[in-house]
Amino acid sequence: MDVTDRAQREEQRARLAAIALQAAEAERVRRERLEFPAVVNEALNQSHSVSEIMDNVTGAAVPRLCDWCALYVLPRPDATTPDVAVAHIDPEMVAYAHRLQARFPYDADAATGIPTVSIALVRAFGAPQVVLAGAADRWHVYRGSVVG
Repeated sequence: MDVTDRAQREEQRARLAAIALQAAEAERVRRERLEFPAVVNEALNQSHSVSEIMDNVTGAAVPRLCDWCALYVLPRPDATTPDVAVAHIDPEMVAYAHRLQARFPYDADAATGIPTVSIALVRAFGAPQVVLAGAADRWHVYRGSVVG
């Protein structure tokens, strides 16, 4: 076997190894995406209050789905301030998020921020028809958002 054949075979092995690694990574991501609803369902089943649901769901998302997750839930249709649960892979960032929330309080009428992002997510990704059909107005649709 000459040097050229050997080099071509090594290049071919390297390409095949890269393809195998990409396929394995794609399979891992697909499997995690399929497992996530089951993890969230289990988090919901173990919850006894809205606060526990929020904490368990954000905890299920991090780090499985994202590094950072915040869930904003209006506790009542007439509420003006949401309850908030935050999870991050770095606990110091959770404390930072709480400091940001204190510094920049929730404003349902703001042109930017969580309410605007939530409505944009609903429009971009199509919330389930049940949510939209049961909504009294756009803030009622805004029951929460997961940002990762």
